[in-house]
Amino acid sequence: MPTVEKIIEKMKTSPNSITPRELERVVFNKGFYIKRQRGSHIIYVNDENSKTIVIPKHNPINECYIEETLKKIGEQQ
Repeated sequence: MPTVEKIIEKMKTSPNSITPRELERVVFNKGFYIKRQRGSHIIYVNDENSKTIVIPKHNPINECYIEETLKKIGEQQ
């Protein structure tokens, strides 16, 4: 299983190949937790920085969700 750092690098280089499970692993590692789920979309929250991330359980995940996640975890400007 790839490390979180490798998954983040994969998110930057080929965002269309990220699975929901990989993205969830990164989000949990960065201090987020599941707040609630509505349909196939899961809402993750980080109380330390008051940020919210929405991740659909679709495969593949749309690139806009990957970019949003990278911004919110501080890996992209």
